[in-house]
Amino acid sequence: MGAEFDVVVNLDGFNEISLARSNSKLGIHPASPRGWELYEQRAVDLGREAYVAETRALLAEQAAWRERLGTGLAARSAFLLRVLDRVDARLAQQIVDEAVAFRAGLNEAELGFQVTGPFVPDRPDAELLENMVEIWKRSSLQMHAVATVAGARYFHFLQPNLWVPGSKPFTEAERSQQQLQVREDYPDTVPESYPALIRAGEELTQHGVAFASLVDLFEDEPRTVYKDSCWHFNQLGVEQLAQAIGDAVAAGSR
Repeated sequence: MGAEFDVVVNLDGFNEISLARSNSKLGIHPASPRGWELYEQRAVDLGREAYVAETRALLAEQAAWRERLGTGLAARSAFLLRVLDRVDARLAQQIVDEAVAFRAGLNEAELGFQVTGPFVPDRPDAELLENMVEIWKRSSLQMHAVATVAGARYFHFLQPNLWVPGSKPFTEAERSQQQLQVREDYPDTVPESYPALIRAGEELTQHGVAFASLVDLFEDEPRTVYKDSCWHFNQLGVEQLAQAIGDAVAAGSR
C-alpha cells in the first residue's frame, strides 16, 4: 500500500512456541494462530457463540470492577484494593475455566480440513518444540531479509515471561497469578522452550540479525510488572520494556 519503514521491531517468542502444543492437541497444524478453529470455522456453532458471549461478559465485568475500585479515590484505600484483588482473581479464574471447558469440548469435535490444515502426525513434545523453534528462526530471517531489501533496520527481541524460572523476584500479586489454573501448558512449555529460543537467537545474530533476549529485563525489579498469568505487562512493565527496546534500537541505528 506504499508504506515505508525506517525500523521494524519484532517482539515475540511466547505465543509462537507455547500455543503450538494446544493446536497440536486439537489436530490443528501447530504453526496456526491460537484459536484458529474459531476464525476458520465457517458454520455457526451455538456452543462457540455462547462461549464468546460469556467470556465477553466476564471481561466486561472485570474491567468495570477495575475502573470502580482501581482508579480515583478508591485506589488510595488498601482495603478496597485488597477487595479488588480478590474479585479480579475470581473473575480471572472464571475466564480461565470457561476456556479450559471450551477447548476440552473441542478435543471431542470433528474439525474439517479448513481448520486443521495439512496433516501433522502426533509427535513427542521435544520434537514439536524443535520444529516450532526452527519455524520461529526462519520467520525472523525472512523478516530481516524483507526489511533489509526495503532499506529498513530490523530488530528482533525475545519477550520476558512470567514463567521463566529465576527471571524476576516475584511479588505477591505475581505469585497469585501463577497459581491460577492457566489455559495452556505454560508452566511446562516456557521453561523448556526459552533456552531453545535463546540458542536460536544466537544463531540469528550469526546471520546478521540484530537479536537480543530481554528475558532477564526484570531480574532486579522488585515491583509488580506482570498483570496476569499470560505474561501481559502492567504500565510499569510496558514502560521498562519500551525503554529497553528504544535504547537498543537507538544504539543499533547509529
